[in-house]
Amino acid sequence: MNSQNGWTGWISHKHHSGLHFAFQRRNFMRKGFRKEIRFGVYFRVYKDKLQCSRRERERERVGGGEEEQVMKMEAKKSRMPPYGAAPWLVFSHGKRERTKTFFNVSEGNYYVRNIPEMRRSDCLASCYGWLVMLNKTSGDLFLLNSVSLQKIQLPCLSESYSFKKCVLSSPPTDPDCVILCIVFSTDFFIYCHPGDDKWIKLKYRIPKEEASFRQLVSCNGKLYTYGRRKLGIIDVNADHPVTWLEEAKEPEWPPLVLATINTLVESCGDIFLVRRSVLLLVPRIARVEVYKMDFDRMAWVKVDTLGDRVLFLGRDHSISCSASDSGLKRDCIYFMKPDDTNLYVFHLDRGTISAKVPCPNVRPPWSKPFWVMPAV
Repeated sequence: MNSQNGWTGWISHKHHSGLHFAFQRRNFMRKGFRKEIRFGVYFRVYKDKLQCSRRERERERVGGGEEEQVMKMEAKKSRMPPYGAAPWLVFSHGKRERTKTFFNVSEGNYYVRNIPEMRRSDCLASCYGWLVMLNKTSGDLFLLNSVSLQKIQLPCLSESYSFKKCVLSSPPTDPDCVILCIVFSTDFFIYCHPGDDKWIKLKYRIPKEEASFRQLVSCNGKLYTYGRRKLGIIDVNADHPVTWLEEAKEPEWPPLVLATINTLVESCGDIFLVRRSVLLLVPRIARVEVYKMDFDRMAWVKVDTLGDRVLFLGRDHSISCSASDSGLKRDCIYFMKPDDTNLYVFHLDRGTISAKVPCPNVRPPWSKPFWVMPAV
């Protein structure tokens, strides 16, 4: 018997034709191992059967518990993490951004999930415990409950849009609920009610000095927008849907300010304006100021305390919660920076900013993170 390059065969001599491989096939059983010799090559065919039998014996030994445990674990990863009185900070990352990492601000823990209802979709807004989601495959919008994962399909879009801002005027269970979306580089927005069969396009006029809608927020059933300098009210049933409050002008810029980032936040029936300022000599956020809209005086009033409230600023939508209910420190404002996974906290009582890494497992690329306040 001769062996070369892993091939083993029997070489027989014949006086007429010289050397050649004798193709033989022999089957035999020895000590429970079956070997088959085909065309001079050894094949071990017992291996798969042996592994299958081991798995079957193990399953019988544990009563199928391990397999059941794996199924339970997979089902758990497809559900939302446990909710509380504090919001989640959600990162979309991984292959095709299928993985969602939920950071619990009050506990300091994070949960990794792969939720089928959120695959291939971007979150455009988070209001009243509901997410306004954009399906990147079909281009259509739908609402998703942040706890039950109940899905409400919105009307199909007649054309493709690039959305700038979205907002809900109230929970979708309210018959007066309006879903309003601002479209990039247009002079109209679209809106609908849950259960409608089409979107309504509504044109608006905006003063030249306001440039565009930069913020959208819902407060007490009304929709508010913020341009460059002024606060406006949106009424989809009015002939002129946008009314600018001329008296409610932006507070004056402090000296040596290079730029500001203004964010509207609704909290307990009040509208707050959070201004993050970049100073001329220090190219970073060096000052944070908070103002509350006084509708009686139609003026922004600077505040030194948020009371029992905690604010969470997002790029597209911002939310708030109770400090005492969530176990968080009061007078704090959480925010993030573009292309940065650090979570920053401004302490209004001390006037200082701290930072931490909430989710060390998140690696680029990731989509813009968003805040979710569970609907309880």
